[in-house]
Amino acid sequence: MPITDWPQAERPREKLLARGAKALSDAELLAIFLRTGTQGKTAVDLGRDLISRYQGLRELLRLHMALMFFFGLGTGTIFTFLPTFAERLGVRGLGLFWGLELVRDRATKEMLVPFNAGGEAAAPIQRLTKAAMERGLYLFVHWNVVVICPPLTITREELDEGLAILDEVLAIADEYYSG
Repeated sequence: MPITDWPQAERPREKLLARGAKALSDAELLAIFLRTGTQGKTAVDLGRDLISRYQGLRELLRLHMALMFFFGLGTGTIFTFLPTFAERLGVRGLGLFWGLELVRDRATKEMLVPFNAGGEAAAPIQRLTKAAMERGLYLFVHWNVVVICPPLTITREELDEGLAILDEVLAIADEYYSG
């Protein structure tokens, strides 16, 4: 059944306007940005399929920006929807200035590296930073937050390279994830 045939209070766009993004499921939120379904599938169905295929919203959002362009989303759309989704995953930012908050458990928000940590307690972020540097990416970190702030003159190729390195070294943080 098309979304237009759903009760108005259950339609994702109307729900978003009436109750905000937090009232929507991940699939409904993704449906807002997909805008339309396909033959026999609503945008919500497609959102569910994508989230299922990539084993959750986190993995879906880790996809390379090029994939977003492949689906026909321009930079305006990408930078509109990333903050909305990222808020659910501990990422905050605007434009090209982002903070990626690394935690041991998303439910409890236990920081990967405690405030003002040193020695062994700081090892996870030190390992991640060192691995990035060895691959040619300088990271600015502040305890458990990786600050992502490329220059506004960055080329598409440089952005792709940096994101690929970041994606690779984030596997180190995953080793400490317990949630």
